[in-house]
Amino acid sequence: MLRYLFLVLTLLISAGSASSQAKEITKDEFSTQYYAALDKGQSVPRRQTSREEHYQGNKIDQVQSWIYEYLPPYRHRIVYEKSAGSSSSRIEELRVEADTYCRSDSKPWAKSSGLCIQGFIRTTTQAAFQVTGKVSSKYTVERASVNGQALMVYREYTKYKYTSPTNLDPEKLWFAENKYWLNPDGLIVKQEIKIGVIGSPLIKSDWVDTYDYNPSNLQIEPPIK
Repeated sequence: MLRYLFLVLTLLISAGSASSQAKEITKDEFSTQYYAALDKGQSVPRRQTSREEHYQGNKIDQVQSWIYEYLPPYRHRIVYEKSAGSSSSRIEELRVEADTYCRSDSKPWAKSSGLCIQGFIRTTTQAAFQVTGKVSSKYTVERASVNGQALMVYREYTKYKYTSPTNLDPEKLWFAENKYWLNPDGLIVKQEIKIGVIGSPLIKSDWVDTYDYNPSNLQIEPPIK
């Protein structure tokens, strides 16, 4: 009886593992799903939080973080913070219809004729095209359950050689890993990009985006009259 139960459990575990195994896909399939998800989310009220950690050796030497909130059709709020060593900065941008408002660090809000934050919108996909010395790229998709929610996980893994003139070991292999998670509605709920050295715990940078759609507490109003 015990042998029978063990066999049944083994078969069930094997079946569960098989359903979540990664399936190799093409670069076009990876990109098509990604851009379709981005397009689908453009008109949805949302809050996106982003954090990028940059490492020097095994220590974090710089952190950048963003909060991006959007209410269609013409309202958004961006908070950008950066810290490196003992220095830090914070910039806020708020747009309501045709009016833009800016605030830096502890300064008061002020109306602006242009954008307060430059270069925030950064589409981070296809890491193979962001590095030189590419050796190979592989694209996969698999099912996953996160907090009880069924998600599809798309992964791009690129191996490359770091060809910077300052690199003392040009033959060392690096990796760029780009993953994004799709919910059943076809929307991205998380994206993570890691860059590091293969066979080493050394990470060069780690960028994580999380998305909250239709948040109940999302309000964007003019900060001043």
